[in-house]
Amino acid sequence: TVIIPLEDAPKPNIKTGVDSALSAKPTVDSSERADKNTGLLIATDLDLDKLRVQMMETATTDQRLLVAKKAFALKSYSTKQVKGLTELFYSEVFKFQFLESAYPTITDKDAFKELVGLFSQDYYIRKFQELVK
Repeated sequence: TVIIPLEDAPKPNIKTGVDSALSAKPTVDSSERADKNTGLLIATDLDLDKLRVQMMETATTDQRLLVAKKAFALKSYSTKQVKGLTELFYSEVFKFQFLESAYPTITDKDAFKELVGLFSQDYYIRKFQELVK
């Protein structure tokens, strides 16, 4: 048995929790990139999955909207990510409220306009078009 003095032992990497002797260079997580328009961190697919689970665990649609609004205050999501979450809303009124809360922090606002196709009622089509002007 070889005893290594504590001061000579490899130091754990605080970011990864792995001994520095065993760890490769830490990779930069894409969530560490900030959106140039909002200044918020850009949500990763893992962030999206976590948000989806949190939204699905809620008891009411109003709670689901509240969870989403909190997430949008912390990170910027892409149009594709937000579009995938719209399936959690069954009525156009809630779908519109969800998209309205997401819009200010969307990373690709030009693509967001294409989500008008999610609506069939003229009232919400017009409201959505006004939103994305």
